Amino acid sequence: MIKELAARLKTKREKLGIDLEEAVEKTKLHPLMIKALEAGRWEEISPAYLKGFLKIYCSFLGESFDESEFSPLKETKKEDVSLEESQKAVVKKYFDIKTLFFLLESKLFLVFLVGGLFLFGTFFLVKKVKNKPPIEEVALTESGLEKEGPLPPKKISSVDKDFLYVSLIARKDCFVTVKIEGKIVFEGVLKRGVVENWKANKEIEFNLSDGSAVEIEVNGKFLPHLTKMRRPIKSLKITPAGISVEK
Repeated sequence: MIKELAARLKTKREKLGIDLEEAVEKTKLHPLMIKALEAGRWEEISPAYLKGFLKIYCSFLGESFDESEFSPLKETKKEDVSLEESQKAVVKKYFDIKTLFFLLESKLFLVFLVGGLFLFGTFFLVKKVKNKPPIEEVALTESGLEKEGPLPPKKISSVDKDFLYVSLIARKDCFVTVKIEGKIVFEGVLKRGVVENWKANKEIEFNLSDGSAVEIEVNGKFLPHLTKMRRPIKSLKITPAGISVEK
């Protein structure tokens, strides 16, 4: 019976050509109440107010009903409650529920946002680490030079028999001291990406704060990595006869 009356109310309003705004203006009922009455969602309206709302709306549309046929109406006793107060109570209840759903949705949104940022950061970090040139394990050879697994140590073949040409490439910031023929020619921090070149007759010696931070090229050929881990190199001597490393 509730659904039948609700359908009649909505059909009657539409036949009379009355829109929702006009119905609200004439009856002073809240739009939410009118929608609930027309949709048959009477359980959303307190029984204490339902009878009064139905009387007002049915009277406005010229629609009659027998309240004895509807059990929700039999429980109505608070007829002395004003229309304004009753609507405020029902609307407040509706918006309390709506606010609760909004807060739940907001928290879910924050969870998804934080999760998305975490996944993006993890992906970026993994990609960066994956693209970083690997530093392979090294071992000392008989000559004292550390040797990489797949890269055998290379002998120094002079482009010019009378000179040593050495280039140092900084992969990370590194404090470097350079001696040529026993005299300090450079002492300071090489910033990442910087390339410095030196020329010596008989001997060039390096002191490095981090052996894993540099790549060294001698007469056009790269030396194997000095160390895999962050470790200082006390002395790296390069002469035409060979190379010696002291840690």
